[in-house]
Amino acid sequence: MTQFDPNWSSYSEKHHLVPNTYLKAWKHNKSLVYYIDKQKSKIDFASGDYVKNTSRIFRINNFYSRRVGALFQNKSDCDKYFAPLKSYKYMVKINGIEVVDSTELNKKFYEYENWSIYDDTNNLISEFDKGTLKKEIQAIHIRDLEEAWNRMYENNWPDVRSEIVAEVNKNFGADKISSVRREEFIRFMVSIEWRTEPAHPLLEEAFNNLINLLDLSKVLDEPLLDSEKMYPFIDTHREEFKHNLLLSMYYKFFNNKGPIYEEFKHIYDTMDIHLLIPESGYEFITSDNPVCRFENSKNEIEYIFPITPQLACTVRKSKSVDKEHYFVRNLNKEQVLLYNDQIKNNCSKGYILHQPHLKMYFK
Repeated sequence: MTQFDPNWSSYSEKHHLVPNTYLKAWKHNKSLVYYIDKQKSKIDFASGDYVKNTSRIFRINNFYSRRVGALFQNKSDCDKYFAPLKSYKYMVKINGIEVVDSTELNKKFYEYENWSIYDDTNNLISEFDKGTLKKEIQAIHIRDLEEAWNRMYENNWPDVRSEIVAEVNKNFGADKISSVRREEFIRFMVSIEWRTEPAHPLLEEAFNNLINLLDLSKVLDEPLLDSEKMYPFIDTHREEFKHNLLLSMYYKFFNNKGPIYEEFKHIYDTMDIHLLIPESGYEFITSDNPVCRFENSKNEIEYIFPITPQLACTVRKSKSVDKEHYFVRNLNKEQVLLYNDQIKNNCSKGYILHQPHLKMYFK
């Protein structure tokens, strides 16, 4: 598998929470799908309001970028943020003390207005130049995580999906097939769950433990001023802290460490994958939160994950894991509709259909 390179960088500002390559399995015309708001009860497909382009939904600009002032940073990041200081030969003093270390500058960026910045002739720069410098620093985005996602997961997904579908078709009627691309499949599924909303329960747990340990609850609930925001879509210190924690977890995941990687390993080592084929004339939906996690009758965590309209899977604990095979199960109409209800109920804001016929998906 491709190894993460911290020097990777993406020029794209458009970051999909649910990958475009995944959503295209539900397309009906190049990149168009039928997107339904979860709260909609009456749906008139003739109106055309439900046709959406996969490149434009479930997308937030710069969602996985890292920017100056973030809590979770490394030295390399901070050097990039403050490169303009070196290019202009500026010197920074905070409370009368010169600060050179970029990680320290990053920690103190919240009090930028109090910085004294001197040019190479030891004169204070103007307030105008200081304001321009701040904007230049804030405009620097580090997008190695988005590029890692593209190279290691998203771009490979169509091939992973195609090989699984081809294996199912080649062995039509078999109750188990070779587990082609199993590791990549599980990694992709796990990483999608962590990308989407609502926040992953392990992220919530880690976040709550940190704020309790640091006694930050009251501070985190304060709203951010527009001038303080690292991300336009984040309004409070709490959301910003959690978002930065998520980015730090993704950085570890791409280096085979941390809670996302540990969850992948747990599933890989302890769970079987059961592929689900719907009865003819019926299909699976997907959503803005396609990995459906739930507690089964044995009080064990189980997952549902739609792969295409004609193929989904359940992932569940096994006493003797079979890493060499996927198990295959044919579903009748009632079972397909039941799974679609679970996927719909799991979505955050909306779900996706391949065809404009509700009876193919729901009662």
